[in-house]
Amino acid sequence: MFKRTIPMLMLLLALPVVLLAHGGSHKKVMGTISKLEVANMQITTTDGHEVDVALTSKTHFMKNKKKAAATDAKVGMRVVVELSTDGTAETVRLGKMTSTPVEKR
Repeated sequence: MFKRTIPMLMLLLALPVVLLAHGGSHKKVMGTISKLEVANMQITTTDGHEVDVALTSKTHFMKNKKKAAATDAKVGMRVVVELSTDGTAETVRLGKMTSTPVEKR
């Protein structure tokens, strides 16, 4: 019994450290680009809401797990945007183009 108690105790003590290392402060916005400007991206989320996301010089763009350029983003493209703590886009993961045009709601 003692041989099982020590590893379990170590696991329970290490768990909070692992969770804190992750941060948990990042939020994600998933949807389709409905409007694109130099410093702003409007996303129609999967539930139909419009979300404006500020783009900065620190925003990273990724496509197919590789670095991409901001110019690779197009209206109608599916995206997952990871927001920083100040609400600006930290990482924009570009997906495929939608097969139907984005409707304004």
